[in-house]
Amino acid sequence: MAKELQIVQGDMFLPEEQRQLDDNITAMVSSYKDNKGEINRLVYDCCNALTAGEAAADQLSSKGRFSRIIGNITGSNQALQNKINENQKAAQFAAQQVLKKMAEQQLMSFELISSVNMKLNASLLAMNEDVKTLYQANAAVNSAVKTLNSAVTTMSNELDQLYTGLEKFFRHNRNELVRIETRMDKIERNVNLLTWQNSIEYQEFNGEEYIDMDDAKKLVCLVSDFYDITHGSWSTTDLLLLKSAMAAVDMEPKQKVNYFGILKDIANDDLLQQKLLGEGTISAKVDPAYLMSLGTLQKLDTLSGDERYIISTIAEYMESQGSTIPEEAIRDDLTRKYMEQMARVDIDMDVEAFDLMLDFLYTLQQAKEEHLLISDQEEVQVLLAGKGMPSTSDEPVVSVSDEQEERLKEAEQLFLECKFQEAFDAFQALAEEGNGRAMYFLGEFYRGSYSRGHYRNIVEKDEEKGFSWHKKGAEAGDVLAKLNTAYEYDKESEKRQKIINDVFEKVKELAENGDCFAQHELAMIYDNEKQIIFWLRKSAEAGDWSSQLELGLYYLLGIYVDVDNEEGVKWVKKAAESGYAPAQTELGSCYQDGDGVAKDGEKAAYWYRIAAVQGDGTAQYSLGNCYYYGNGIKKSYSEAVKWYQKAAEQNMERAQYNLAQCYTNGEGVIRDERKAFYWFKEAAKQGLAMAQNRLALCYDEGKGVGEDDERAVIWYKKAAEQGYAPAQYNLAMCYEEGAGLECDLEEALYWYKKAADQGYENAKKAYHRLTE
Repeated sequence: MAKELQIVQGDMFLPEEQRQLDDNITAMVSSYKDNKGEINRLVYDCCNALTAGEAAADQLSSKGRFSRIIGNITGSNQALQNKINENQKAAQFAAQQVLKKMAEQQLMSFELISSVNMKLNASLLAMNEDVKTLYQANAAVNSAVKTLNSAVTTMSNELDQLYTGLEKFFRHNRNELVRIETRMDKIERNVNLLTWQNSIEYQEFNGEEYIDMDDAKKLVCLVSDFYDITHGSWSTTDLLLLKSAMAAVDMEPKQKVNYFGILKDIANDDLLQQKLLGEGTISAKVDPAYLMSLGTLQKLDTLSGDERYIISTIAEYMESQGSTIPEEAIRDDLTRKYMEQMARVDIDMDVEAFDLMLDFLYTLQQAKEEHLLISDQEEVQVLLAGKGMPSTSDEPVVSVSDEQEERLKEAEQLFLECKFQEAFDAFQALAEEGNGRAMYFLGEFYRGSYSRGHYRNIVEKDEEKGFSWHKKGAEAGDVLAKLNTAYEYDKESEKRQKIINDVFEKVKELAENGDCFAQHELAMIYDNEKQIIFWLRKSAEAGDWSSQLELGLYYLLGIYVDVDNEEGVKWVKKAAESGYAPAQTELGSCYQDGDGVAKDGEKAAYWYRIAAVQGDGTAQYSLGNCYYYGNGIKKSYSEAVKWYQKAAEQNMERAQYNLAQCYTNGEGVIRDERKAFYWFKEAAKQGLAMAQNRLALCYDEGKGVGEDDERAVIWYKKAAEQGYAPAQYNLAMCYEEGAGLECDLEEALYWYKKAADQGYENAKKAYHRLTE
C-alpha cells in the first residue's frame, strides 16, 4: 500500500543490523495494532525524529517515550542501540522504517494523516523562519559569510527534502485509504449521518442558520454534529460525507482558512468552544506537540484566565514606556511563541478547511480517549486536591459487631469529607441492618438539617421521612436520633422539652468523649451563649464542617461573640476546604466583599465555582454574576446565563430575574420575550419586588404575553406595597390614566409621593405637575 518512503539512506547499518531492525520494527508495530492511541503517538514521534535538528534530536532521544521506542526496535543489541542514539541519521532511518511498516499494515487513519500533515506544514513554516534568521545573522558577519550561508542553504535543502518526502508519503497513503474503502463491494453508511447531511441547510446554532455563519462557526458546528452522530467512531467513507455537508453550507473543502485565526475565534466565543469541546475545561496535561489545536486553545484560555496577569503586566509596562498594545495582541503573540517553543510549529498558517475539520475530529477523539477534557465535577476534585483530606482505613476486622462499628466510622468519615453519596449508601446499608446511629444520619439527610439544600442531589427533602428515621433510630437506642424526634414538636411544647431533658445528660456524655456530632447537637440545645460557642468550637476543632461554618458566621456577624472577621473567615475556610458547598459559597462572598480577607475577585470566583458545580444555588447565582460583570474571571454572558439558569431552576429568585434580563436584552442567548416573561413571573411569584414590577411591564406592554392592563395593575401593586419606587411610580400612572382600573387622582398622588420620597425623579416631576 505504501508509496516508497526513502528520505534517509540506511547505509550506516550492516546488512545483519538492517534485518534485525526490520524484524524488531515489525514485531513492535504488530503489538500496537489494536492500540489506536499508541499508533497515533508513534506516528508523531517518528515524524518528530525525522524532522528534528541535531540539538532537538538529542533532546528527543533522551526522552523516556522515544528512548523506549529505540529500545523496542533494537532489542538486546546494545551496539545497534548505541548507533541509533549517537547518530542522527541512524535515528531518522529507524523512524522512517517504522512509518513504512505502519503504512504497509494500514494502521494510520485518514484523520491522523491529515493532522500529521498539518503539523508538518506548521513545522516547515517555523523552520523557514529559523532559516531566515540564520541568513540575517550571517549577513552581519563579514568573514566566513560564504561558508556560513552555504551551510545554511545545505541545511535548508535537506530539511525541505525531508518535509517534501514525508508530505508525499502521507498524501499517497491518505489517497490509498479512500481508494481501498470505495472499492469495497458493500459500504455501510450511517443512516443518521446521511439524514443530517441532507438536512444541513436547516440546522441552526444559537439561533443562526449554519449557512449564514462565519467560517469558524461552520467548521465547529459541522465537526461537533458529525462527532455526536457517529459517537466518535467513523469510517473514511463517513469522513468524505463531510465534503458534501461543507458544500451545503457554502464552504469549499479546499478553501483556505487561517489556522490560528479559527482557533482564536473559537477561544473568544464561549458558546462556540462549548459546542466543540463540551462543558468543562481543557486539561493542563495536553501535549501541544501532539494535539496542536487543543494545545493552542488551552494556552489561549489560560492566558485569558489564570495567566491573565502576565498580559496585564506586559501591557502596563509597555504603557509606562509610551507604547499601547491591545491585550488581545499580547495574548496572541504569547500563544504563538508558546507553540513555537513547545511544538516547534508556526500556527499562523493557512490550511484547507476540510483538513482543519479532520484535525479537529482527530483531536476530539484523542482528547476524549485520554481524558483531556475535564468536566466540572472532575475540575472540583482537581481544585480541592492536596487539601489534606483524611482517608478511610482499610484495616481488617475480626467480628461482625466490630465490622459494623468499623463501617460506621468509615461512613461518618465519608460524611465529614463531604462525600455524601458514598456516606448515604453506607448509612443506608447499616440502617437496614438495624444500626440506630446510621438511622440518625438518614434522618439528617432527609430533613436536610445541616445542608442548606446540599443533599438535594442525594435525596429529595422529606421532613416526614426524616423524622420517621429518627424515630426508628430512637427505638434502636441511638441518643442523637431520639434527641431529634423532639424537633417534630413546637418549640415551646412540653413534649419537645421532655425529650430534650431525657437525653441531655447522655448527649453531653457523648460530647465530652469527643463525639463531634454530639458536640454540635449539644450546642444547639443550650441557651447559654458561652456554652453554645464552647461546644461549637469543640465540634469544629474535631472536623465537623457544619460547626465550622456556623462558628465562622457567628464571628462574622457578631452572634454570641464580638465581631472578628479574621476568626470568622478562618472557620469558614476550614469548612470550605472540607468540601462543604455552603461554606465555599460563604468564603467566596468573603473574598468578594473583603470580609476578614483582602478583596480578591479571582479567589471569590474560584470558591463560587467549586460550590456551584456541587449544586449550591447561591454559588451558581454568584458565579453567574462573576461571569456577567467580569469580576475575577473572563467576562462571558453565555457562561453567566448557564449559571443563572442552574440557579433559577433551584428557585433562586435573583437568578430568575437576571436570567429574564438576559433574555430581554439578548445577552448570552437569543433575545426571547416569552422566556423573559416566564422567568420574570417565576421570580415575581416568590415576592421579588423588582421582578413583580418587570412582570407588570410585560403585561402593560404586551411583551412575551398578551396586553392585560388589569394584571399589570395587580403586579405593580404587589411591588409598590413592598416599597419599590419604580413600581409605585408605574402604579400611580395607572391611577392617573385609568389603565386597568378607574381613574383616581388621589391614589395617583399618593403613590407618586411614595416614590418621590425615595428620590425617584420621574415621580417627583409627576407629583409637582399634579399639585401645581
